[in-house]
Amino acid sequence: MKKSVISVIFLVVISFNSFAQSVDSDKGCLQNLDCVKKAIIEYYNKGQYDAEMSGIINKAISDLNKMEIKDNSAFVFDIDETALSNLEYEYNNDFSWEPGSWNKWLLAAKAPAIKETKRFYDSLISKKIKIVFITGRDFPQEKVTKDNLLKVGFSVYDTLITRSAQEKSMDASVYKLNKRKALEEKKHYYFIGNIGDQLSDLEGDSIQLKIKLPNYIYFIP
Repeated sequence: MKKSVISVIFLVVISFNSFAQSVDSDKGCLQNLDCVKKAIIEYYNKGQYDAEMSGIINKAISDLNKMEIKDNSAFVFDIDETALSNLEYEYNNDFSWEPGSWNKWLLAAKAPAIKETKRFYDSLISKKIKIVFITGRDFPQEKVTKDNLLKVGFSVYDTLITRSAQEKSMDASVYKLNKRKALEEKKHYYFIGNIGDQLSDLEGDSIQLKIKLPNYIYFIP
C-alpha cells in the first residue's frame, strides 16, 4: 500500500458526499488538516462508515442475485481497506505512512476483517464463485497476508497475488488489470466482478459488477 499523500487530502475535501455536509463548514473545518482528521475519525467511529458499507453491500448482494453464474466464475478482491481494515495502523501513525512501521504492522497479522465485505464474501462462497485476491502488498509479505486472512475468516479462495519487485513502480490500476488478464488466459476464470476501496481496483470494461467501497484516508492511482 503506497499512498499518494497530496491526493489524500484533496480526496477527503471533495469526496465526503453527504457526510461532509454534516461537518461545520462555516468554520472552515474541511480546510484545516486537524479538523479533517477529526472528521475522518468521527466518520469511522460514529457509525457513518458502517452505514455506508451496509448500503453498498446490500445493493451488491441484490445485484449478484440477479446475475447468471457461469462455470468458473470468479470475483476479484482487493485486501487493504477492502477485506482487511488498517484503521488501527492509521490512528496509531496519525494517518501517515512509512515502510518500516507498515511492514511491522503487516508482520503482526492482526488487521480485522471488514464485516460487510466478509458478508459479501460469504454470499459468493455460498454460490461457489471463486475468490481471487490481488493486492498491492509486496511478495515478501505474502505469507503474513495469508495468515491474516485465514485468522479472520477469509479461508477459502483460489488465488492470492502479491506485487513483485519489478512491479513496484507500476500504477496499481495497470498492475491489477494485467494480473487479471493473465489469470483469464492461464486459468480461464470468468470474472464477473471486483470489489475495492480504490478506483484503481476496478479497472476493466468486461467486469459486470464493480463495487467501490469508501476510503476517505488515502488514494492510490
